[in-house]
Amino acid sequence: MLAIMGPSGAGKTTLLSLLANKKSSTLEVKGQVHANNKTFSAEEFYNFGVYIYQNDILHEMLTVKETL
Repeated sequence: MLAIMGPSGAGKTTLLSLLANKKSSTLEVKGQVHANNKTFSAEEFYNFGVYIYQNDILHEMLTVKETL
């Protein structure tokens, strides 16, 4: 489990959205993702990590991946 904390406007949601491969057309993204001593592409990390929204917007009859 990971907690990302910071003041409003610090970019917490932007960071999580990028890690979840929900890219904004206005951002240029560069870098690498490392987890569990492995390097992941954005697509590979999307299958490895999970992004659960703060508000309960998930449908109870679907998995998280099916909802997104």
